[in-house]
Amino acid sequence: MMKQIEQTLAEQLNITAHEVEYRKHLFDFTEADAARLVSCRPLMEARAESIIDDFYDRQAENDEIAAIIGDADTFARLKTTLRKYLHDLCGGVYGLAYVNSRLHIGKVHRRMGVSPKLYMSSIRLLQSLMERALDEWAAAEGTAGDLAEKKSALYKILLLDAQFVLDAYIDSYMMDVDTVKHEVEGYANALQMKVTPGTRQLRHLSTHDALTNLYNYRSFYDFFQREMAAAKRHRLPVCLVYFDLNEFKNINDEKGHEAGNQVLADVGKALLESLREIDIPCRYGGDEFCMILPRTEIAAARMLCERFIAQYDSLAHEPMHFSFGICQTGPAEFADADSLLKTADELMYGAKAKSRAAPGSKIECQIVKHGGAGEPAAA
Repeated sequence: MMKQIEQTLAEQLNITAHEVEYRKHLFDFTEADAARLVSCRPLMEARAESIIDDFYDRQAENDEIAAIIGDADTFARLKTTLRKYLHDLCGGVYGLAYVNSRLHIGKVHRRMGVSPKLYMSSIRLLQSLMERALDEWAAAEGTAGDLAEKKSALYKILLLDAQFVLDAYIDSYMMDVDTVKHEVEGYANALQMKVTPGTRQLRHLSTHDALTNLYNYRSFYDFFQREMAAAKRHRLPVCLVYFDLNEFKNINDEKGHEAGNQVLADVGKALLESLREIDIPCRYGGDEFCMILPRTEIAAARMLCERFIAQYDSLAHEPMHFSFGICQTGPAEFADADSLLKTADELMYGAKAKSRAAPGSKIECQIVKHGGAGEPAAA
């Protein structure tokens, strides 16, 4: 692939000889028009200095254009460039070399800060000065001859030139846009690298309990409503497990809150290691926890509770017993979320009462139907 500096401006803009001819056709610029411009060359060369002086006298009256020109050296270079343009304009050869010169003018004007509106107004001024020279020539000769056709040829070539110059303007603007785009993308990527970890951490802190790394109270309700709705929609069972820690207060009172916090952290770790990916363990508050178990019936929920107990015992720093309330709703009839939560809470307290009579972890289960009515489940 050729480097950009090895290509002409026409090649960079994909302007071919065929494209140049096609654009001439679009403007109805013919060989006869080219010949008419060639016939104007002696006149334009004779009047060149007068046209150039009048042109820049008028341009200098515009404060914006005068500020762009800036100094005497630039002014002299611009006059030289215009002198060459008048020569080429009536040269009769309008191929790729000519087009490249017009594209170059567009690039230079863009870099100088000449806006398209100022460029187009200057082309209109140049046209009027050249037409005035033609009118004066016709008056001196005493005949109009093909004056109208010469003016038409001049108008066409100036429009054609302006089109190529504006192509260069557009390409330059697009390059600026690409440069800014890449800069913005680079900045955005750098910012994202800095912000994303912090955003992710903030999101995690807003949805999780810091001590246990389980979902928090607010997240529990969001997930619970979502899973209840999904179970009803797809006619699937869902279980809610509500449990707390037996005699947890004694750990805090006898060994301190640091030991109590360690127990809670161990509960969180055991839950995360023993449950399935679809299950949603939450710290409800204090030493109370909930597990939302989608697509699960009582028997499977009980097995998950027993797996959790075994996992806790394998890693715990302090021995602990638990009281579980398990309730199922669906797949045929469904209780509402509040009824299911209330029933699970009541079952948990029933299990706790049994554990006081006979120490150890206890599990109470119930299937909850429409309206909160329930039936005992096999223990």
